[in-house]
Amino acid sequence: MIALGTAICASRCAGASPVGDVLSVLCGDRGAPFVEHVESAARRYMVHPVTLASMLFVESRCRMDVVGKAGEVCAMQLLGVARNGHSKRELMDPRLCVHTAARWLSLRTSDCGETSDGGVAGYNARTCAGGKRYAKRVNASEAFARRRVSYIRRLTLSGNVVKSTTWPRYLQANDVTPSTEGAAEPRATSAMGSTLNSSATSTTTPKR
Repeated sequence: MIALGTAICASRCAGASPVGDVLSVLCGDRGAPFVEHVESAARRYMVHPVTLASMLFVESRCRMDVVGKAGEVCAMQLLGVARNGHSKRELMDPRLCVHTAARWLSLRTSDCGETSDGGVAGYNARTCAGGKRYAKRVNASEAFARRRVSYIRRLTLSGNVVKSTTWPRYLQANDVTPSTEGAAEPRATSAMGSTLNSSATSTTTPKR
């Protein structure tokens, strides 16, 4: 499992956007407390940190208090064997929540294949053939965040104003889009993604 995870990370982690920037774009201020946990969990379990951050957004909008319809808990919406024996109360610790999720993602990547779709889809389903819609949403969120980070960096270097985010249509389905109502247009020097003030609702009902 470790060798497999190392191969995946070696092929995908190079040139990855910083986790802090991606979480700021996706979750705004709520993403900041998770940055350290996502980075350390990704290193420990050899999963891609930006993918893990995108899953955090899709699962809960970076909210620890979200409870899924099937009883999924914490920001990574863990249920059943994915919880690795931890109680709901224990998983209210953000670090344990993220590390437990990263462990499950690593295991499912080993079970379902080296591609990001395999591991991410398996995270959300009992079988490797399931969870494809979930993986598509995670991948779409990750791709958008990367483009947004790159865009903001270019504007920052040129001294231009960062406009409010307009989320693409493919991220607006299934409650993936956070609310941007009332958001001001910050200067380019402000925090990335500060125009995004997401409303937290559980977006998935994992079958695990």
